[in-house]
Amino acid sequence: MGAALDLCATPVAILSSTTEPQLNAAARRLLDRAVEGQQLLYRLIAAPAGHEGSFSRQVSVRWVDGGEGTVTAHSRLSGGDAGGLITVLESDRVDPPLVGPRWSRLTAREREVVELLVRGLTDNEIADSLHLSPHTVKQYAKSVYRKTGVRSRVELAGVALGERSAAG
Repeated sequence: MGAALDLCATPVAILSSTTEPQLNAAARRLLDRAVEGQQLLYRLIAAPAGHEGSFSRQVSVRWVDGGEGTVTAHSRLSGGDAGGLITVLESDRVDPPLVGPRWSRLTAREREVVELLVRGLTDNEIADSLHLSPHTVKQYAKSVYRKTGVRSRVELAGVALGERSAAG
């Protein structure tokens, strides 16, 4: 899959008639969070009988870390490949907000950056999502590390996810 598509923050799957589905990084992250993620993908992209052009499908899921939700797939035939399909995935998953003294020191924008860092987005993906420069995202991350007492993105994610698990 092209590097440009892998930088896209929107989960996308491309199915060719001759190869396995290709997922960008955002789609892999989404499916990795779902129980039986690979089977979920196949349920989402199975074309209904007699479809022409595009279709959407919504499937109930169980998340690996608990809870249930839905994933919606919007699919359309790709132009050059008779069996090809391009699918954009959406999830209704909403993580609980970060609360408590550690997080109260953060500005609203720093909290937005934390939410995206915890989801595993790169600085470039966060920059695109929040309409910032990657340099500005790095500065926000440094500020968050200083205010929360962590040293890395991995440590930040571990603390945030641990506190969410304890609260939920």
